[in-house]
Amino acid sequence: MGLGSSVGELLFNEYTHSNSNSFSNIHINDPSSLKKQTLVKTSTVDQFTEENGIQKIDVLKIDTEGFEGAKNLFSDCKIGLLFFEVSFLNSHKDTPTFTELWGFVTNNDFELVSIYPLIHRKKMGLYTNILFKHKSY
Repeated sequence: MGLGSSVGELLFNEYTHSNSNSFSNIHINDPSSLKKQTLVKTSTVDQFTEENGIQKIDVLKIDTEGFEGAKNLFSDCKIGLLFFEVSFLNSHKDTPTFTELWGFVTNNDFELVSIYPLIHRKKMGLYTNILFKHKSY
């Protein structure tokens, strides 16, 4: 099962380099690196937590380059720590930019805890992981 922006099914794309695997559309930089696609059932974080009686999430690790599907958890302040990867390249279609992600979390009362080592490729910043804490946590 995958968690995303809607309940249903999505094609999961598996690439030559597994760190690029994603529900996002074909890899822009190298479409030939696509190895396999698998149809996967999906739900939202909000629905999953509701169906499983989860009242609060202490640490939410997101590696989806977005926050679709957790709107209620964010608006109800039910997430303590938020850890996610942010890319500085547009390697997947429809991926929010770093500034969009930053704006979203800060507008939802999260504050920066740490930015982890920046990964570089060809002398350019590629991606990093960021940890935020909700102000009420």
